[in-house]
Amino acid sequence: MKPGDKGSFYIPFPEKELFEIQGHLLIDSSSAGIGKYIHKMRINNVLSRKGITVFTDNEIRIISLKGPFEWGDSVSLKNIEKIQGNLYSGKIKNAQKSEFLFFKTRRTVKAFFDRKFKETGSDDGLTRALITGDRKDLAAPDALVFRRSGCSHLLALSGMHLGIISLFFYFLIKPLSGVKSALLSVNIINILYLFISGFSPSLLRACILSVTLSIAKLTGRKAPLSRLLFLTFLLNILITPDYINDLSFQYSYLALTGIILFAKPLYRILLIYLPPLFAVPLSCSLSAQLFTAPLSALVFGEVFPSGIIASVVITPVLTIFMWIGLLSLFIPSAPLFYPASVVFHSVNNLFSGLIINMASFFAILPPVRFNPVSLTVLIIFNLSVMIILTVPNPGLKLFKRYR
Repeated sequence: MKPGDKGSFYIPFPEKELFEIQGHLLIDSSSAGIGKYIHKMRINNVLSRKGITVFTDNEIRIISLKGPFEWGDSVSLKNIEKIQGNLYSGKIKNAQKSEFLFFKTRRTVKAFFDRKFKETGSDDGLTRALITGDRKDLAAPDALVFRRSGCSHLLALSGMHLGIISLFFYFLIKPLSGVKSALLSVNIINILYLFISGFSPSLLRACILSVTLSIAKLTGRKAPLSRLLFLTFLLNILITPDYINDLSFQYSYLALTGIILFAKPLYRILLIYLPPLFAVPLSCSLSAQLFTAPLSALVFGEVFPSGIIASVVITPVLTIFMWIGLLSLFIPSAPLFYPASVVFHSVNNLFSGLIINMASFFAILPPVRFNPVSLTVLIIFNLSVMIILTVPNPGLKLFKRYR
């Protein structure tokens, strides 16, 4: 690697002499396929085979068969096999839990979640993945089904998950203390949830936007969502500038930009053929896909169109499923409440199976694969749709009477 490259660092010896990299994780490990994990870490020391030690302060990503690890854990990578840009592949020889109070508290809270999920029978892997972002217990076939159905984004903590959790606590607190107290309480919960769940790019975006929206509402100001999104983007890159190269960060902002710009005109068109109950979620799903599909085609070479409908169908069921999981956290650990645990266990299994079966149904549909020519066609098509939806067009005046 060359000095000055984004995400790289300078070492005063040949790369073949690189022996060990030491550092700590910046976010929780993420899956890189079956049996592999990506660890985003900040490097502290780089050691050569000849005993040379270099002290540095750079960020890299490591692919390893060992994991997952948690935010703050110290990791030592040895026997490095492959270097590609800022991606390293090798064997992690040791990993130590951080002893800082914050990380110890975070582990304690996550352990509480694990214990409560087990007590109520909600430890099937899906509940934990959707609420805490921890997918280590999610069965590989289930994760694959979500991907093939075009719904893998439902497993990645994002604004949707934060919104579901926010609504749960808002409706819980509002009858007791009013709207203002409920908004303040929900935002405090959101910030705590952000740190507990691992500070992912999409969740950070959602949390910043939630706080700015709440401030606007509490102060009586009407701020356009587009301006709030731009403000959120600026705050996001100021807090974590390295996230701009993160794929989930890009997906998060592209999807929300598409929804803000095009959900309303698409809704007006869909309203001619569909009732509002279906037109609203479908317009959001279509507008998000309008922006994210070219990125998916460019990075992965394929797009799952089934995800447009699958997301609309699965999300309401998933919302109820997450609320059941959150309610299970409030069941006291006492024999008296054992019947309640049995009920939650049965209902959880019912909804978990329903969600997996729904995703399996949509996974039957094949993906659309792209080469450079078809990718160009997709981009031109999407741009054409955007222009039609935004530029005044005599043909679209026919839809005005349905507003």
